[in-house]
Amino acid sequence: MIKSFETRRLRVVDWSDDLSDPRRRATLLEGMEAVLQPSVLLHLPPHLQRPDGENAVARWVEMVRAESTSLTIRARGTEDLIGLLLLAEVPDQRSHRPIWHMGYLFAERFWGQGYCTELVRGLVAETRSLGSLTLIGGVPRDNPASAHVVQKAGFRVDPRLSSHDTEIWRLDF
Repeated sequence: MIKSFETRRLRVVDWSDDLSDPRRRATLLEGMEAVLQPSVLLHLPPHLQRPDGENAVARWVEMVRAESTSLTIRARGTEDLIGLLLLAEVPDQRSHRPIWHMGYLFAERFWGQGYCTELVRGLVAETRSLGSLTLIGGVPRDNPASAHVVQKAGFRVDPRLSSHDTEIWRLDF
């Protein structure tokens, strides 16, 4: 699994080191408040919605940490947390090649600035060097902006995996 990569404006790094240091963890959780807003989580599946109540961000982080590799997305230069990249390995009994399901979240104030496209293209470039595997991403049909991002990075809709409300986009290496 990918642990880090950089693009022209982004530094993407596994969050494990941040979570293992108490001071860095507190800073990360504070920064996650801006990312885990209803507008950002709107198109995510129910199990990735922010829980209610006390310590909601910390509980969300632990839930996501248990099921995926998560990487912080930071602006190069300022190191501001602008989002998260989630990668989860999905078993495939037919091809026996690794399949990674990707998802990304950006704080709303960073929307419309090309960061999503830059992130996905950077992920594709990094993944290309790893050999034979498949990247997939689910995009709700009511989120054409996200569909446009993955399409620009070379992904194609996989009708076999798609449903009436979600298109699954795929890129094979």
